[in-house]
Amino acid sequence: MLIEYGGLQAGDTVLLQGTGGVSIFGLQFSLMAGARAIITSSSNAKLERAKALGAWQTINYSEAPDWDKAALELTGCGVDHVLDVGGAATMGKSITSQSPIIPKETLIQLLQTHPDVAAMILQKGLVQL
Repeated sequence: MLIEYGGLQAGDTVLLQGTGGVSIFGLQFSLMAGARAIITSSSNAKLERAKALGAWQTINYSEAPDWDKAALELTGCGVDHVLDVGGAATMGKSITSQSPIIPKETLIQLLQTHPDVAAMILQKGLVQL
């Protein structure tokens, strides 16, 4: 998904939530594509293991509950991709951690598939077209 549908490429930054199998798999694909990976967890030991596996940066969301803002600070402009495994509980912060420049095609697809999320993005001014 990250590469084929997300357009992940070298130099991009990916935010991966948690240190479970899906996120670690995402970490491996991100590194394979030449992207920088930021990974979140509530466990410093797991974050250290993620660093050893190649994570560029880590965020302990217990220590930094506003992990979306922490991701913005680390990148200076927001992440390019998020592998959101938390669903509704983390969707808002996943969106606000991203770069505010969203391709029109992505916004159109989001409007067609998730109009409520697209409306939130537009209302909060999170997009520059």
